[in-house]
Amino acid sequence: MDDLEDTSIAAAVLFRPPVYQQRYGAVLELSRKIEPKKVIDMGCAECKLLKSLKFHRHIESLIGIDINEFLLQSNQNSLQPLITDYLHRRSRPLKIQLFKGSIDEVDSRMIDCDLFSCIEVIEHLYPSVLERVPAAIFQKLRPQVVIISTPNSDFNVLFPELVGFRHFDHKFEWSRQEFQA
Repeated sequence: MDDLEDTSIAAAVLFRPPVYQQRYGAVLELSRKIEPKKVIDMGCAECKLLKSLKFHRHIESLIGIDINEFLLQSNQNSLQPLITDYLHRRSRPLKIQLFKGSIDEVDSRMIDCDLFSCIEVIEHLYPSVLERVPAAIFQKLRPQVVIISTPNSDFNVLFPELVGFRHFDHKFEWSRQEFQA
């Protein structure tokens, strides 16, 4: 991740472990707890979360979706089975798929999802796309569990030299209260 939370403007501000690892850790912990069979990582980018989730034996289907086709192609080999996967076979095979797509568009491959993860994506969306996201997720897709994270602008005071947003592509950054609303 190219986030200021992880490589701060202010050298004195460090998050350990990096914030993206903390967020992924929360998804991994929830996966262990609820044992989903089908997981979608929307905005999967470099597939870091999918690489960790593939070791959860209860998962039968992992779907990574990102709007950046180059990132998907660049990272698909990193999701291939390891040699040890052939030595310690799963009781049910793991199906991993990567698709180019947008968070405001639902297709049939996304239906019947147990866990939907959207980590650090919504702040990159234009308002016209963002306004369609709740209906796409909660009315059309209707996963059992949804995890959405976004940078908390309440913490921007920790970056005294910060002007604007933490990342050049952010369209907004919400406070906790704004996120709740």
